[in-house]
Amino acid sequence: KVQAKEDYLVRPSSETVQRRQSVLALAQSRDVQSASKLLEALSDKDPMTRTLAVQGLGSLKVAAAVAPLSGLLASDPYPEVRQAAASSLRQIEDPSAVAVDAQR
Repeated sequence: KVQAKEDYLVRPSSETVQRRQSVLALAQSRDVQSASKLLEALSDKDPMTRTLAVQGLGSLKVAAAVAPLSGLLASDPYPEVRQAAASSLRQIEDPSAVAVDAQR
């Protein structure tokens, strides 16, 4: 099963690549209007897409993202997503980010 996860990350489908590009464009737009789409992307099946969404929400300092980001920090199966969530929570300046991150 781990091998399947690795294959998925190494050889993503064209649909997955398209989702990644869309989320990256939203994250780089610096437009707070993109926050709702980035929040939706937090539940994407692809960990890289989730990571890009997490980073975008942190860059935009979206306060509404604190709860979902905290959830990813606590339970996402991919360490890259968890690390990005901790970083984004710090960017948003959520005090719980430092406490939760310190416990890891």
